[in-house]
Amino acid sequence: MKKGQISIFIIIGLLIIIILGIIVWSSNKQKVNEVQSNNNIELLQYKAEVITNYVEQCINEISVKGIYLVGLQGGYLDPEPNPKYGTNDNINYQMSGFVKIPYWYHNEEDISPNIDKVEEDLGKYILFESKNCKDFGNFESTLGVDIFKSKDEKINVSINDEDISITLFKPIKLKSLDGKKNKCIPCRGSYSTWK
Repeated sequence: MKKGQISIFIIIGLLIIIILGIIVWSSNKQKVNEVQSNNNIELLQYKAEVITNYVEQCINEISVKGIYLVGLQGGYLDPEPNPKYGTNDNINYQMSGFVKIPYWYHNEEDISPNIDKVEEDLGKYILFESKNCKDFGNFESTLGVDIFKSKDEKINVSINDEDISITLFKPIKLKSLDGKKNKCIPCRGSYSTWK
């Protein structure tokens, strides 16, 4: 073999080694990126769980407070018209401390609320008061996410023989501060209280 032929084999060998090195390096880089991406997704899921727990706990507290209020006030959130909760009742009542006790029978007429009315009013109360469950300022800075609140909220209140069921759908969208990852949190709260 001549020196020229040996040089060509050496150059081809070096090119093969360089190409293999690039392939190995790029596959390792891809695996590292996949692992980082999976870690970011898991971290975002953890952050979503923290926020979901906060919202669900807040909604549960509001629900219990609303149930007690309706119970103390004879099935009414407020016997007077209250635009805050969207109620337009105008029922005669007696004050007892801070509680308004409505008359269920007045001028020989039964004016007690039916179950559907109580469920509807309790749902309005929970939806209105749950706006306080959306103060995410501390979460955004602490967890490093942007939080977008949806106005698409739905609630179902059902007063049963044994309990009161409240199912609330309150979607929230998280976005990591790097802008690369999104996570939609349904925040479906389903509570059975007052057993």
